[in-house]
Parts: sequence; structure tokens; C-alpha cells
Amino acid sequence: MGKKSVIIGLFGLILLLAGCERHSEAEVRAQLTRWFALGETVYFKTTYDCTAAMFKVQTDQMKSALQPNSDAGTALFQYGRSGMMVLANPTQKPNDGFLELMNMDRPIGIAMQAASVLGKKCMDENMESAFFYAMQNPKATMVFSREDMSMVLMDPGTRLVIFASGGAE
Repeated sequence: MGKKSVIIGLFGLILLLAGCERHSEAEVRAQLTRWFALGETVYFKTTYDCTAAMFKVQTDQMKSALQPNSDAGTALFQYGRSGMMVLANPTQKPNDGFLELMNMDRPIGIAMQAASVLGKKCMDENMESAFFYAMQNPKATMVFSREDMSMVLMDPGTRLVIFASGGAE
């Protein structure tokens, strides 16, 4: 195989990967519908390396598929068993819960951070603001899923579910 063939093959692979999307809106909606009663899509953007989505919720109640934990240790145990953790503590901001998780298990904390930071690349200004507002709201629920490297926040104050995904899947 000549240099020209290799270069053309690599260029084709780059074009193929550049056109790929990390998630479709239907996939994200299907995943989140298992956990929340979703309403309309407020925002959605996906590229090869990130996805950001925001949906209205019809109710601020979680479905039974989510088993919330009020402390980081129990959430980590849940993550070890299922690949997903749910942290909901009305006396603690999700951001503080994240920091506690990061201190307890650095690799999982870094994965959560990567999902959020890399997912932010797909957010517009309004979604980024909603994400960081939810991280500061003690009433918000935080979900992290290993399956698709996603960080999900449900903020009952704004009645929004916010999905951010980025990093290695």
C-alpha cells in the first residue's frame, strides 16, 4: 500500500469520524425517560466528542428506576454495583457532593468531571448557566452513568433535566 493510499484512507476515516454524533436526541430522551417524566426539548447539541441536552420535566419526581442516595459512600457503592450513581441530598449542593465523591474515589470523580467539562463544549450560554445553577441547588438530583459517561442534573426549581456527556465511552 502506497503513501497516497494511506493518506486517502486516513483522510476518509477523519471525515467519517467528524460526521459521527456521540448521541442522538432520541437516544438521550429514551435514557432520561426511564428516570424522569420529560416534557419538551429545550436544547440539544451533539458532536463526535460531546453531547449537551436540556429538557423540561412534567414533575420534579424521579421514577422508580432511580434509587437516590443521600451520601457519597452509598452512591459509590451503588455505582460499583450498577455503573450508575444517584445523589440527592436536600442539605448538600450537588457540587459539594461531587467534591466529596472526588475525594473518596479520584478515578470516578475525574470521570464525572470529564463528562461535565467535555459536555460543556456542546452547551450554549443558557444551558451552561442552568447546569451551574443546578450544581449549586441543594434540591437538585445528580446522576452519573458509566454507560455513556453522562452527568445528569434534575433541578426541581427550574423544572429542567440537564444532560452532559463527554470523555471516553
